[in-house]
Amino acid sequence: MISYKDQLAASKYFQTNVSDLWMRKKLSTLSEQNQKKLRNMRKNGFFNLPEKVIDAFISEGWEYGGFWENERDYMHFEIKKKSQN
Repeated sequence: MISYKDQLAASKYFQTNVSDLWMRKKLSTLSEQNQKKLRNMRKNGFFNLPEKVIDAFISEGWEYGGFWENERDYMHFEIKKKSQN
């Protein structure tokens, strides 16, 4: 599991280290709506939830997408599935 601090650091790294050349190439492949989203991510980062919000959801039994192993979804919460034993 990636810690909150590591997720925040990755977001800040993206904001400050994505090159203009990469942005131009990537933007040319996206729809207008997705171009706006990518520009917003570069400006604000992709991770901006306060740690206390994540902790509150987890303490109530929710699963946080930022901790998923395969594809992380930093704005995703879902109710944990009950095991079928």
